[in-house]
Amino acid sequence: MKSILLSTLNAKYIHSSLAIRYLQTYCRKYGNLHLKIKEFTINEALDDIMAYLYLLQPQILCFSCYIWNIRPILELAADYKKISPQTLIVLGGPEVSYDAEQLLENNPAIDYIVRGEGEATLQELLLTLAEEGSTSQIQGISYRQDNAIYRNPDRPLMKDLDSIPFPYPPDMQDFHDKVVYYESSRGCPYNCNYCLSSTQHGVRFFSLSRVKQDLAFLAGQGIREIKFVDRTFNCHEERAMEIMRWIIGLETNTRFHFEVEASTLSARMLEFLATVPADKFNLEIGIQSTFRPALQAVNRKSDWIKTRDNIARLRSYHNFHIHLDLIAGLPFETYQDFAGSFNDVYRLQPDVLQLGFLKMLKGSAIRETTDEHEYKYQTLPPYKVLANRYMDFTEMIKLQQIESLLDKYHNSADMKQSLAYIISKIYRDDAFGFFEKLAAYWQMQ
Repeated sequence: MKSILLSTLNAKYIHSSLAIRYLQTYCRKYGNLHLKIKEFTINEALDDIMAYLYLLQPQILCFSCYIWNIRPILELAADYKKISPQTLIVLGGPEVSYDAEQLLENNPAIDYIVRGEGEATLQELLLTLAEEGSTSQIQGISYRQDNAIYRNPDRPLMKDLDSIPFPYPPDMQDFHDKVVYYESSRGCPYNCNYCLSSTQHGVRFFSLSRVKQDLAFLAGQGIREIKFVDRTFNCHEERAMEIMRWIIGLETNTRFHFEVEASTLSARMLEFLATVPADKFNLEIGIQSTFRPALQAVNRKSDWIKTRDNIARLRSYHNFHIHLDLIAGLPFETYQDFAGSFNDVYRLQPDVLQLGFLKMLKGSAIRETTDEHEYKYQTLPPYKVLANRYMDFTEMIKLQQIESLLDKYHNSADMKQSLAYIISKIYRDDAFGFFEKLAAYWQMQ
């Protein structure tokens, strides 16, 4: 049996990779394949990573690829192939799924690319390679063979998510200082055109019995935080409430993080959330913008008035850590329009207000509107927007400065009273105006 290593480069040390653990457990269960996993971070020296990988001597080396790690992974793959040309290199993940053939063309060190949902595809590929069989019939892969590049048909999405084994080991000592990721569903009911979830329609769920069993185990492991990666946790509200009730009934100090759509929270759900014990749940809510033309342009159907009122009600309960997101660079939203969105959201006084920048992701619908909106964005990952028809690069620089100061002074919670006084009394609730002036002063100094 060939020796196989699954690896990735996380953005931070506290992060952990759910993807490679799914792949490992699935391949073990259905292929009797023994795969080792090893995680690094993008902050580690590539020379050190390279040496570690080489000393393990894998015959098949697999990487899970995202916008934050694709550049170092491609560099690692190119160098590794020079010193170990016999090693087969396999890439998978969202950053390589949408232009797999071009990546193979431009990166001769790569042998195979697993496109889309990877568990069944990787398991079949690795079994075939172990038996030195033909890969021509494996759905969901692109590959190099005899100096030619081939693309096999896509693999249908899994219908039974419960067939995927629980990804974590019985002993979780290594996770106590990390964020542990968990999913109870795959897919999203919405089709926001800047998001890769829009490329797959519908939502698939793990069974409630499976989810409860998994969470009962994880909650007993002394983990600091479990972060649900469900794109919209409350898309099936009754199910979401049942999972939350189950968690509340568990004896654990672990906190749980959910991404929710605030505009669809029913009165019944809000009444339930009022009863949740304090500091049990973190809620992340993607606002992105309050400027209607921008929301319509990206096919985001959220109702801002309902969203605002529901978040205000959640804030009144004083039992949640609330994280709100904004995206700069959406179509039609000028610098001044964005200032309005910023102030609308800041007035809700979230614990964290994340000012992010639009990424023109491969495979996303918004990337196809580049000419229409005159988008200029980074050539290499993460493809961050530099300018568009509505906002120039000078204004984007200002927003980047504001983002930095927002993290330093608001999101840190180190100056809550001072900020509240200054913005309310001196800037008359114009939070954007305050941070804009602060950024200008900061820049001058």
